[in-house]
Amino acid sequence: MSDDMWPCRYIYRRIHPDYIDKPTGRPLPSAFELKPNERGLSVIQDDDVPPKQAFIQCLATLSSDRKAAFYKQHGSSPLELYEHGWRVAKLPLALFVSELSDQPLVSCSDIDELRHFQLFADKSVFADKSGHLALNCEVIEGRHWFEGPS
Repeated sequence: MSDDMWPCRYIYRRIHPDYIDKPTGRPLPSAFELKPNERGLSVIQDDDVPPKQAFIQCLATLSSDRKAAFYKQHGSSPLELYEHGWRVAKLPLALFVSELSDQPLVSCSDIDELRHFQLFADKSVFADKSGHLALNCEVIEGRHWFEGPS
């Protein structure tokens, strides 16, 4: 696969607090596995956007019936999500392409206006490689990344 077929060099993946190993602060492998209701792995294009874009996308796409409960539990801004234990992992997109080359990604979706897109592969591909992805991501730490206007 050529590099020019992919939309960016790096991606962000937002990580729910349930998928963070509390003692180490690192994502668990399950943070990179598809959930039963997911068709693809939800990621944010990193090129020229701050890490908080991963949280902005999360907040912007909440359905109106879920917003109040979500805000109460997790917060309503990128900084509040960070303070409630959410994290953003940064990975080179090439890690997916090269590490999954024996079972290549089928495709990626178009990037939306919030820089969000999905990576598609069989669920077993993500499950098989999730430990490697968790081990090789950079966890974005520090409130300063998530402060300021959204």
